Amino acid sequence: MFNKKIVGLWIIALFSVITTNAAYQEVSCSSDPLFEQYSCNQCFNWWEQTVGSNIWFLNDKWVNNNDNKQILYKAEQNMPSMKSINETTWKQIPDSENFWKYTSELDKYYSDEDAGYILPAKKSVSWLESSEWYAYNLESTNAKKWDPVWLLVYSIAVHNIEWEDNIQVKTIKHNECVLFTSGTQKDTVVPTVEKPKKLPQTWPQEILLLILAMILAFGVVKFTHKKS
Repeated sequence: MFNKKIVGLWIIALFSVITTNAAYQEVSCSSDPLFEQYSCNQCFNWWEQTVGSNIWFLNDKWVNNNDNKQILYKAEQNMPSMKSINETTWKQIPDSENFWKYTSELDKYYSDEDAGYILPAKKSVSWLESSEWYAYNLESTNAKKWDPVWLLVYSIAVHNIEWEDNIQVKTIKHNECVLFTSGTQKDTVVPTVEKPKKLPQTWPQEILLLILAMILAFGVVKFTHKKS
């Protein structure tokens, strides 16, 4: 039984990884005013989020669609930011420290000579990801069902490399934005239940019934054990 429980938990964890890593649905940046508000260059929709839900195993790709190489310097990068919409509150769990990290895949493109990461033309690399088991947790929101709750903005800054390894001074900035909507029907604030002012005076009878039930249960278990 213990092994079955462990297997079940691993299956649930694996399913979570698979679903959260599924491809975002790319949409036109004109489909929602929020994309324009946050200067999004490439836009995506994601599934509905309910109160208490987490999003984790996040990552971003650096895609070089140009005919020349590009270079990335860590000093110019800003970590992704989560924008709250419709009075949504969220937290990073377990905390925000070391939430984002550069991938080992990016290290393959490091150039000692240029002190940066050089990506060839028409190539892509997963360059940034959230740490293992770190997540954004949705605490509360006033958004109605299917209304926006979050906008996750991935920013990247790179430089084109022209002929003869000439690095352009101009920085090319690119914002990828992922919009999350509410899967909650009402406000996420859980109503408080008022405690009774006085407990009912029936506890001696309840305890007696509980003891009798335990004795009967013990007898059944013992009888079953002998029979087997």
